[in-house]
Amino acid sequence: MDAALLLAAFHKIANRIASGLILAALIIGASLLMQVKTEFTIFGYPGLAMLFFMAAAAGGFYLVINIFLHDHRDEKKGKS
Repeated sequence: MDAALLLAAFHKIANRIASGLILAALIIGASLLMQVKTEFTIFGYPGLAMLFFMAAAAGGFYLVINIFLHDHRDEKKGKS
């Protein structure tokens, strides 16, 4: 077994899990803030909650695209 390859795979998995937990926390925080009545609104919802939700959505899209691009690039490296 190649220890460096195994360690890199575990590092990649740990980073993805950590990113997922942070995004989940943003979504839960945004959902809790949805109940707070404020004057600042976006699309009729509390503004701060919508900003957090949009940040979580953007982060999720970035994470998925990053996973696809890096995995595809790593597959090409492994075949060469």
